Amino acid sequence: MKRRTNLPNSSGKVRAWSFFGWLAMAAVFGSTAWFFAIEPIAVAAGNWWQSRDYRAVNADVVQRTGKDAEGSFTFYVAQYRDGERSHETTRLTVLDDESVDEPSNETVLKTLEKAFSEKRPLTVWVSPRKPEIAVVNRDLPLRSIAARAPMAIGFSIFTMAGVVGALGCLGNFAYYRRMVDASGLWLFSALWCGFVFPMFIVLAQARGGEWVATAVIGFFALIGVLMLYGAVAGSLWGVRKTDASGKPLDEKAMGPTKRGGFGGRGDDYDKD
Repeated sequence: MKRRTNLPNSSGKVRAWSFFGWLAMAAVFGSTAWFFAIEPIAVAAGNWWQSRDYRAVNADVVQRTGKDAEGSFTFYVAQYRDGERSHETTRLTVLDDESVDEPSNETVLKTLEKAFSEKRPLTVWVSPRKPEIAVVNRDLPLRSIAARAPMAIGFSIFTMAGVVGALGCLGNFAYYRRMVDASGLWLFSALWCGFVFPMFIVLAQARGGEWVATAVIGFFALIGVLMLYGAVAGSLWGVRKTDASGKPLDEKAMGPTKRGGFGGRGDDYDKD
């Protein structure tokens, strides 16, 4: 890979701060994307794919009592039979069964509660390979996946940019100058998307028809996508420089850049 000798911000101290800044960006966005977007999507999609051949079995809803650090609590299980053996499942959907606060899981939990109160059976989906594994609802939770998709994609791009930026700073590669020129776009879009994308997940999955709030936050998420595109484009092809009227500057025709302007003291101060 081609290297440059005139690396932007080439002093050791500035390069160290730049390196750790890019690396911190990769760590923060990478870990957030994995735990709150990529892993839940992968778990849901993988479980859904695995459950395509599960068979429908009638089950009865039974109430159980458990204990934790906060005391006793009640929960519901679906009890079904496979041949001569009886099994129970608390798995609600193809989402992570520990995420009981997921809107999709909460919806199925309401179904269990209603079936228990009405003393009626319901259908569960049982694995033909392991009868002890069953799920109450095997549908792919498209709403949950769609809500997490912007964070999964956008935060992954921020993570890759952080890694590439850190390597460019460390290795003095040619592309790093373009990343420095676009660093303002990276910073602003990271702050913007870092707030908007998690809010989009919350509102897009919320029950109760919060369509106005979801549409508004979706519009802001779209702005974040456009800013992210600008940062990526600036890093790949360079930031287009224009004059006050918006016309592109011909930097070669302008000659060497002059510093200074108003103020300045000393006989050899290089103001215009």
